[in-house]
Amino acid sequence: ENIPEIKESNRIRFELQDGGWNAIKSKTSVRHLSGPSFQDTLYVHISSTDEGIAQTKANSVTTENFHKSLGLTAFRYSGDWTESLCPDYIYNEELTEDSNWTSSHRWPGSLFNIKFFAYAPYGCENLTLSGKEYCGTPLLTYEVPDKAEDQTDLTVATTGELSGASIPSASLSFSHILTGVRIHTGENIIPGKITRISINGIYGKGTYSYATNSWETDAIKSFTQNTDIAISGNAGESIM
Repeated sequence: ENIPEIKESNRIRFELQDGGWNAIKSKTSVRHLSGPSFQDTLYVHISSTDEGIAQTKANSVTTENFHKSLGLTAFRYSGDWTESLCPDYIYNEELTEDSNWTSSHRWPGSLFNIKFFAYAPYGCENLTLSGKEYCGTPLLTYEVPDKAEDQTDLTVATTGELSGASIPSASLSFSHILTGVRIHTGENIIPGKITRISINGIYGKGTYSYATNSWETDAIKSFTQNTDIAISGNAGESIM
């Protein structure tokens, strides 16, 4: 039979680009938390960056310390994209840094178009991807683990419509879709030790839409971190 030659170069591969996977959407706001007694005010900076702030294990990733694996879903189709399409080409395949972000699947050929959706890290705790039978733009449902050390910097990426013709590599531009909370001391705080920090009345669960780049949130909850942090009483001391 006369069939196309299958070459290793036909395998789908993605390349990390400067300013791509590290596309942090930086937003910062400030909240003031006052204790029930004394003048112990804390400033809570809500930000997606890590500059100058001490961190728990739930650090933001960059191109230098990106997750070791990602989950990839792809739609292969003829003609134009529609929300009636289902992910019947690639569904939640794990790609690893060790594989140079290379899929076991191959480019489907120029008669097809292809569209990719990715998230990282693969196997993220409490994260569920919409099922293989779910048609249209995928959804991610996520519940934040209670412990900060179990939380992760969840990132997502999509491509526009690409030709299915083989190319050496395609680019994915990842964005952060969670908010990191950084805490440091404010003015007039009394020297001592912080043994517990609670953050109350925030969203702990939601469903993320790749199509709208937004969350439909659910489950208001509180997060508590036990600490053993000595403070001198100076403003601006990094706590968490």
